[in-house]
Amino acid sequence: MEIRILQEGIVAPKALLSFSGWPDAGKTVELAFVELRRSLAHEPAAVCDMDGCWSTQTMRPQVSIRHGQIKQLDWPSYTLSVCSVPSAPALVLGFGPEPSGNWRTFSSEILQLLKKWGCVEVTLLGCVYDHVSHEEIVISSVVQDTTAFNRLRALGCRRIEYDGPAAVHSAFMETARTLDVSCSCVWAHFPFYLRGPHEMIVANLLSVLGGLIGVGIDTSALAEGWAKREQEIEALITEDQEFRKLFEAVKRERTDEDHPRSSKVVRLAEFLRKRGDHPDE
Repeated sequence: MEIRILQEGIVAPKALLSFSGWPDAGKTVELAFVELRRSLAHEPAAVCDMDGCWSTQTMRPQVSIRHGQIKQLDWPSYTLSVCSVPSAPALVLGFGPEPSGNWRTFSSEILQLLKKWGCVEVTLLGCVYDHVSHEEIVISSVVQDTTAFNRLRALGCRRIEYDGPAAVHSAFMETARTLDVSCSCVWAHFPFYLRGPHEMIVANLLSVLGGLIGVGIDTSALAEGWAKREQEIEALITEDQEFRKLFEAVKRERTDEDHPRSSKVVRLAEFLRKRGDHPDE
């Protein structure tokens, strides 16, 4: 694995890192990063080519062919950008595919680079499919110490109890502990019966992130988008018996302390197509 440095002299005490794929249900984190980049001036700082950290079984390079000739071949990479934050030190944003192998090596090299840039606090972002209703917003956290726990609880994050398959976030947290870097995870919980986006989950995740980095982020456009999508979902509940039964079952089984996972995803677009609608995805 090779990291290509694009800027020298970076000083950034905080970093927000996230990954596409399995740990980003409904592309919630990806949409949150789009809004962050829209709100904050940013420039590429480094690119990790991820060689040895992916396989063709989980992801493939993207190729562009024009007139029968290969014009471009893009290999999986992880990008770190440096952002200017008003009235605060610079911030590093990291986004790319979740590596499918060599998690400890990947985590160590990224974290060691961040330490060189003066980073002392890393927040990892993710989103999981969960047994929650689209009417509620659940954001949880995984922390290393009571200071982080209290800070994230004040921002509305719940504590999490979980046993199951891990994401690369866990490897990052374990590696960060050995490197003496403060590291926390913030997880949004996405209704397993929907296919994204869920704009209000994105808006609430951005509110938590804004509290962590000390900047307000305008989420009014997300609220407007969710108002429209919520009307579509309510229409489905009224008109589609299968969807209504699924939604009602979720509401019956949901409790404050019970968060069972499910891999089942019901595509909202499929229900809308049954009615002859054409969702804007």
